This record gives sequence, C-alpha cells and structure tokens, in this order.
Amino acid sequence: MLQRHTRGSRKDAGMAYVAILVLLAIISTLAFTLLFKAGTGMLATMTRGNSMQAHYLAESAANHAMWRLLNDSNFPAADDSYYMHTLGNGRYGYKVRRHTDTTFATVATVGAVGKNVVHQSYVLYVFRQLIVE
Repeated sequence: MLQRHTRGSRKDAGMAYVAILVLLAIISTLAFTLLFKAGTGMLATMTRGNSMQAHYLAESAANHAMWRLLNDSNFPAADDSYYMHTLGNGRYGYKVRRHTDTTFATVATVGAVGKNVVHQSYVLYVFRQLIVE
C-alpha cells in the first residue's frame, strides 16, 4: 500500500512539473510578444518622424521653386531634371515647367530623409498684370 501512494505522488509531481513548464512557456511567449511590439512601435515612431521631415522638405522645395519662378527672371526652369538642395539632415529638390499664355506652371518636388522619400506636385496659376500705356 505504501508503494501505491508513492507511485501516485510521482505521477502528481510529474504533472505539476509539466504544468510549470507550460506556464513558463506561456509567460515567455507573452514577454517576447511585448518586446517585439515595443521594438516595432519604436521603429514606427522613428519612421514617422523621418516621414514628417521628408514631407516638410517637399513643401519647402515647392516654396523655393515658386519663389524662384516668380522672382528670378534668370531661373532656367527645366522640367526634366531636379534642382537638389540639402537642408538639415535631408535633401529636397524641385523641377519646374514654366507657364505660358495657354498653360499653367507645374512644380514637382521631392523630399528625402533617410529611406523616406516624398513626392508632391503642384499646378500654379501665375497672375500676369497687363500694363496699358
């Protein structure tokens, strides 16, 4: 009778050991999931910041191109190549097609920070004053 009790205790101890191992596996999985989500969240935040800077640079390129189009009479607008500039930790560029009597001016811009690149385009109505003499 003493042996039966001993065998039962061994069986119970084995089941307890298996239960502890399963519980440990579940806790480890949850911990690794939390670490993975935290790491992915940090990466997304960093990418979002760079993306915002790239958008800002593309908008800066549009402002720069529009200013040159309106104020620089020697501005050689070329719609086949970008004029690139460095600003902060990124780059921006623009290409411009000048306006004519029958077409609007167009500006294509690009802003880049790290691996994030943003393209934007604008159609501009350039007001011409008629001078009557």
